[in-house]
Amino acid sequence: MQEQENQVYSSVDIFRFLVRNYKPIIALTLIGAIASIIIALSITPKYKSAIVIFPASTSSISKALLTDMSMTPKDIMKFGEEEETEQLMQILQSDEITARIIQKYKLLNHYKIDSGSKFYKTALLNEYYDNVSIKKTEFQAIEIKVMDTDPEYAALIANDIAALLDSVYNKIQKDRSFKALEIVEKVYSDQKTFVDGLKDSIISISVGKSSIYNSMAKQLDEEIVHLSLLKSKLNEAKVDAFQDLPHKYIVNPAQVSEKKAYPVRWLIVVVSTISTFVFALFFLLILERFKAIKKELAINNIPSDKIV
Repeated sequence: MQEQENQVYSSVDIFRFLVRNYKPIIALTLIGAIASIIIALSITPKYKSAIVIFPASTSSISKALLTDMSMTPKDIMKFGEEEETEQLMQILQSDEITARIIQKYKLLNHYKIDSGSKFYKTALLNEYYDNVSIKKTEFQAIEIKVMDTDPEYAALIANDIAALLDSVYNKIQKDRSFKALEIVEKVYSDQKTFVDGLKDSIISISVGKSSIYNSMAKQLDEEIVHLSLLKSKLNEAKVDAFQDLPHKYIVNPAQVSEKKAYPVRWLIVVVSTISTFVFALFFLLILERFKAIKKELAINNIPSDKIV
């Protein structure tokens, strides 16, 4: 019973408080609403474009197309899984792709950053990463999202980041592929020279030395098999070194947006207005409570500065 009376009393008190202070509450709320409208209108709108890609299952043409039939071949058309997705994520976020995009689109000027400032590079990268988002989706795809004040820039940058993926990936692979090719070429050349020498030796002893001839002929057969395997490896190394294979499938290319994505002005106004209203309530409640305490102290002749 007592709890119900306290609840009624509290409700009545709140209602009386609102009635007594409705003017300053409304005034403060209106000020907050007007300020939020001005701020929302002053924010430069940004447009969003996004491209969604899937990784390919294999990044080696030789493994996909020239694999020995005794081995399980790679499916060149299959989508990649988590490992391939993580690899592409690392390359998409690499400094090389970032630097190429910044240079191509002159983002230092586009973002209106003063090149004479002490930390202009940090400011440029912060602005870039604020506008460019690269995230993995729940289906192991990758979404490249770009926000920009120019809708065409947003679409172009998003598509170019995806396009640069193959270029940078192939560059990394080719550095390794050419070194591998040099090694295989050297080994193959040495083996071929050895086989040719062995053939010449067999021809020179083909008369009158049947036991040695048979032994060398058997060795020659084994070395020719080895040479054949090296030839296959050489062909694979050449394919990997001189051919390019796309490392992604484009699901949805980035399109030029016709509608701004940021800011959502009505949401800014609504949230700011509600926040101002709540702040006004708490401020006036505290102010009224302070006045009540001060009045009570005055009645009891207790100086307010004596309160601990």
